[in-house]
Amino acid sequence: MSSWGRLAYIEWKLFVLIVISFCFSFISIPETLHAGTIHEYRDTLSNSAPGEYSNHTIIFKTTVPIPAGGFVRLVPEVNDFTIPATDLDHENVELAVATSSGFINRAATTTASLTEDGVSITSGTNGNIEVTLNSTVGIPADAYVRLRIGDNTALSTTTDLGILNPSATGTFSYAIEAGDSGTTASAIGLVAVIESVTVGDIDTREFDPPMRFNGAPTGTISGTTLAVQMSLETDEFARCRYSSASGTPFYSIGSEFTTNFSVVHAVTFSVATNTTYSFFIRCIDDEGNINTDDYEITFTVPQFPDGSPGDDGDNEGEGDGTGEGSGDSDPGDGDPSGGDDDSGGSSGGGGGGGGGGGSGESSGGDDGGGGFEGSGKPYQSGDGRVIITGYAFPQSTVYVLVDGAIAESVSANNSGSFSVTIDEIARGAYTFGIYAVDRQSVRSSTFSTTFTVTGGRGSTLSNVNVMPSIKVTPNPVTPGQALTVSGYAIPNAQVTLENQQDKSSASLRTFTVTSDGNGYWQTTLDTGAFRNGTYKVRAKAEQLSGDLVKTNFSGYTFYGVGQQADVPRSSDLNRDGKVNLIDFSILLFHWNTSGGNSNPPADINGDGKVSLTDFSIMIFNWTG
Repeated sequence: MSSWGRLAYIEWKLFVLIVISFCFSFISIPETLHAGTIHEYRDTLSNSAPGEYSNHTIIFKTTVPIPAGGFVRLVPEVNDFTIPATDLDHENVELAVATSSGFINRAATTTASLTEDGVSITSGTNGNIEVTLNSTVGIPADAYVRLRIGDNTALSTTTDLGILNPSATGTFSYAIEAGDSGTTASAIGLVAVIESVTVGDIDTREFDPPMRFNGAPTGTISGTTLAVQMSLETDEFARCRYSSASGTPFYSIGSEFTTNFSVVHAVTFSVATNTTYSFFIRCIDDEGNINTDDYEITFTVPQFPDGSPGDDGDNEGEGDGTGEGSGDSDPGDGDPSGGDDDSGGSSGGGGGGGGGGGSGESSGGDDGGGGFEGSGKPYQSGDGRVIITGYAFPQSTVYVLVDGAIAESVSANNSGSFSVTIDEIARGAYTFGIYAVDRQSVRSSTFSTTFTVTGGRGSTLSNVNVMPSIKVTPNPVTPGQALTVSGYAIPNAQVTLENQQDKSSASLRTFTVTSDGNGYWQTTLDTGAFRNGTYKVRAKAEQLSGDLVKTNFSGYTFYGVGQQADVPRSSDLNRDGKVNLIDFSILLFHWNTSGGNSNPPADINGDGKVSLTDFSIMIFNWTG
C-alpha cells in the first residue's frame, strides 16, 4: 500500500473512532442527570479535626422541584468519612425547607408515609444518608433546603453522634443528590479537615480609662426650668460620679449617676434660676481603669422671664345671653390676652364675655382662658414648655412629633445643631419624636422618647442626635452591578454601615465612610458575591474630633438584589429596635385612620385602616 493509501486508511480509522467515542459518550450520560440544578450548596461542620465526630449542616438550593415521594441524599467520600452504626438514627437526621418565617422542619420517621418523610441510613465507610419525601408534599423549585445530621437536630440527645471525620488532614468531597426515580440532580462539595488549634491563656485586659463625650446640658437653658437631666456617654461600660469641685479623685466624689455599669449616664436634680452650674465628672470602667482628669459640664439657668399683662379692653360686648354661655353675644375685636384694643369682654350677659375675651358664640366659655384656647395643635394648650436640642444634618429640616403628629419644624445650622421650643403645652405624658429630611428629600429614622410635662415649669430634652439618612441606588440591583449607598449624617463624622441579607446574620458585613462638612457621605458596594433576595443596611455616625457627637444606629433600609425587596411590615413604629408604649401611643394617634404619613406605617397589616388587627400584631411583637 502506498504512503498516500496508508494515510487515508489511518484518517478513516480515526474518523470511525471519533464517531464511536461521541456515540458512547452520548449514550453513557443519562439525560436525567442535571447537576446544574443544585446551586449555592455548602456543608458546615461542627468539628473539623481528623478522627473526630462532627455534626453536618448542609444547605443548598434546587432550581427544579423535588416531587412528593422523591429523595434528598448525602453521599460522603468513600473510605474517608464513616457513618456510625449506632447512636445515629432517624432522629439525628432533620430536613427543613426555607419559608418567609425561616426554615420549617419536615416530620420524619424510619419509613415514608402520607405525612412523614422516611430516613434511611447506610453505615460504614461506604455509606450514605437518604431522606425519602412523604407521598403528599414535595419541595418546590428555587427553595432553600437544609439537612442537619448529628446531635444538632431537635430530637437529638447528648449521647448521639455525627459523622466520623477522616483520620488524616486534607480536602475531602461529598455529594448532594436530589430528585426521584426519573430525575436526579447532583453536586459535589468540598470540606477541609484540619488539626485542632488551641489558644493558651491570653490577657485581654485593657488599661485605658473610659472616654467621655456628649455632655449635656450646655450653655444657657430656659429660665422656666426647675429641674434638669444632666447626662453624658462613655465609649465602654462605666460608672460615673460628679462633683462641684474640680480635681476631686473618683473615690472621694460623693454623687454618682448610677451604681450600674452603662454607656449612657443621666441624673435629674432641681436647679435655681439666675445660677451657673459646673460639674466635674470622672468615671471607672469594669476593669478598674479610672479617669484622672475632669470632664466638665457647665450650664446656666437665667432669671425667670417676667413682664406685665396688657390692660383690659374698654369696650363691652353686646351679648344678650343669660350668663351661662347660651346666648348669642357679639364678639369683641380685641386681643385675647387683654391688650389695648377692644377685648370684647362682656359685662355679664353674653357667653362670649368673661375669660379675657373669647369668641362670641361660646357654649360655656371653653374658648376663653387667657390665650390657652384650642389651636389645632397635636397637644392641648397649657403652661408647660419643652426645649429640644441636638444635632442633625447641616441645613436639613428637623421635624418634632408630639404623639405621632408634627408639632414644630426648624432648620439645622451649618454645624448640624438645632434647637426647638414647644411652648404652651398642657401638663401630661407625651411621646416626642424627632427626625430630619436631608437635601435628597430622604427621611431619617425617628428618635423617640416619652416623658411627663409638668405645668408651670420647663423641660429640656438635650443630646438628641439624628441618625444618618440612607439612600440605595439602584434598587433592585443586579448581582455584580455596583451598588451606591449614600445619605447625610452629622458633619465630619465616621459613618459605620452594617449590610446583610435579611434573616441571614452570617452575611453581615461592616463598612466605614466619612461624611463631609455638609454631612454628605457615599460608598459603593461590590455585589458580585450577593445572591438574589432582600438585603438591608443601617448606619450610625460618630465624630472622632471636635464636638464628639455620636448617634445610635438608624433603622434598616431594605433593598432588593435580583428582585424587588420584600419589606417587612413592622410594629416598631418609631424604629428604635423595641416595640413598647411609644409605638402604642403612635398607633393610638392614628386609630381608625389610614395611618397618615407614619413611617413605618401605623397600618401594620396594610388593610387601609388602623384597627384592632394592627393592635393585636403589635401586642404579639411586644418587647417592652
